[in-house]
Amino acid sequence: MIRWQDGPVAHENPRDIPSGGPGGRNGAFLIEVLEVCEDRLEFYQQGRFECQENAEALAELRACIRALNSRLERRKLSGTLGTHQGT
Repeated sequence: MIRWQDGPVAHENPRDIPSGGPGGRNGAFLIEVLEVCEDRLEFYQQGRFECQENAEALAELRACIRALNSRLERRKLSGTLGTHQGT
């Protein structure tokens, strides 16, 4: 079971704070779980489970990760990172 982050975390890079650490970090961020899935699909693609469907899923996961990183950067620049403002 995944314990999800509950609430905002005010930090330049919230993912640098370990879960259970300071700064209000209490669970996993969606992007972290997507990155774990990306790693697993990369592992499959380098072995006997390589297939077109995995390649397509990997491409889509990477697009999701790029979009979430873009949102993180936008919120840093606007000063709304770690808040519920301007989501």
